[in-house]
Amino acid sequence: MIFKKHITISALTMALCASSCSKHRLDIAVSSQRATQFNQMQISGDFNWSTYQKIQLKYLPSLLEGKTAVIAIKDSKGNVLFSRNQDLTKQLDASILVPIHETRLIVQIGSNQFSKPIQPSSKIVHLTP
Repeated sequence: MIFKKHITISALTMALCASSCSKHRLDIAVSSQRATQFNQMQISGDFNWSTYQKIQLKYLPSLLEGKTAVIAIKDSKGNVLFSRNQDLTKQLDASILVPIHETRLIVQIGSNQFSKPIQPSSKIVHLTP
């Protein structure tokens, strides 16, 4: 009799816990919103802009025939800072914000990946190997 009572209480406790957990997950999924467009992004008021530097990215065409590839710029930890599908017969000139402690950027053009230094004096990174 006591054994049956413990099983019943345990079963009820587990059911209550399971329904409580699934409700919590539902609340999180419904209440969290993700920005789907650039102009929907919000930056915290206490964000310290002085910890970033503006870097100019320059790519000069290297191919005569039309070919496109993804150009991705990553920090030293591999986090993507910039990504664009680029026609390699056309010039690219873009600006990005990079943490000031970064001295090199990882450049990936298609499957070709290499590292480029950030020149402290010019703040320009040429995207060619």
